[in-house]
Amino acid sequence: MPDYHLAIDIGASSGRHVLGHVEDGRMVLEELYRFDNKQLRSAGHDCWDVEMLWESILAGLEACRDAGKVPSTIGIDTWGVDFVFLGEDGQILGIPHAYRDQHTTGAPEEYFEKVLPRKEVY
Repeated sequence: MPDYHLAIDIGASSGRHVLGHVEDGRMVLEELYRFDNKQLRSAGHDCWDVEMLWESILAGLEACRDAGKVPSTIGIDTWGVDFVFLGEDGQILGIPHAYRDQHTTGAPEEYFEKVLPRKEVY
């Protein structure tokens, strides 16, 4: 049985589970599961539906199991600029705002003006 490796790609509008293994010296990739990533509107903000994302991750893992292909490693790739605050008990403290939300409008300009000039940042 091949040594499987699972990549879970969570993009801004969709996600997918891609399973890879090496066969005859070549990388073989197989998409096992795909899902929509829809933002929620909460208190006037665009937010990530963390519960739906978690359920989608689990559904993709079940798709691996159902295919009889258990990965030895799992990596998750996301949009990379957002975050979720967790309490000491590991519980989510609030719904995370999406990077596309308007709460960041003007923030870069304010930073460059008050903290560090654009030229020094880049």
